[in-house]
Amino acid sequence: MSFPASLPSPPPERSSSISDVEAILNYKFKNPKLLEEALTHPSVQYTPNYERLEFLGDRVVNLVVGDQLFQAYPGLNEGELTDLMKANVSNENLARVALRRGLYPFLRHKMPNSDDQVSEFARAVEEEDGGSVKAPDFLADIVESVAAAIYYDVGSNLKRFWKIFKGLLGPIVGPESVNHGFDGPLEIEKAKLELDKLCVQKKWHKPNYEAVVSDPQQYVCTVEIVTGDGVPYSVKGEKRSSKKKAEQCAAYRMLLVLNDQAQKRQRGELLT
Repeated sequence: MSFPASLPSPPPERSSSISDVEAILNYKFKNPKLLEEALTHPSVQYTPNYERLEFLGDRVVNLVVGDQLFQAYPGLNEGELTDLMKANVSNENLARVALRRGLYPFLRHKMPNSDDQVSEFARAVEEEDGGSVKAPDFLADIVESVAAAIYYDVGSNLKRFWKIFKGLLGPIVGPESVNHGFDGPLEIEKAKLELDKLCVQKKWHKPNYEAVVSDPQQYVCTVEIVTGDGVPYSVKGEKRSSKKKAEQCAAYRMLLVLNDQAQKRQRGELLT
């Protein structure tokens, strides 16, 4: 089984790791010791670690992402903005950022089982079932501590910070990728997990997926569920390059349908 390139590898020499992480960030630190501190886990004794930076980074990331969402989506209410915040800065999403950008191999630590934790999480992410494995907290901590290091290095200038950090964070999850009708934010890569959780919560039968090859290297999946009152729902997804991605797409569309039905019931447009 293959894993993403960001899986654990032997820690690099500290002199080269700083420049390597600067290359990932596309930013050269005026004070490299800030970045070195941001990449030092509390398990390393007798040296400054990332705990204080992580504390600050959590607040800075929430402030700047919240500001971006507030300005970008003036039509969203407080609850919808909260869902978007969760989708963008949740512990799992930040852990995915650390994994995707390959930051973990540069973390200086003495944790005994961290490689196994990261490998397990990476495997779940690669199989598009990331929510089935708890994201290691230290992965999200790395992103937040690095964020604080950048923030300090640019003189606490939020605009300059965001210009750099947004490249690390990746594309912002928008309202089209969030389902506001259920218990949490919906990202398409976790749609199957969210649909399974909904069925368990509602005591419905598990979803049934049927994927077929539509074109060479293209799959289309149909998902069917039966609700508690016996009403069947069947939804077809779009073409995807793998069976797993086709199933995620179908699950995502099913959740959108169910969400639409729930909202119509709330407005009294459907008989209950």
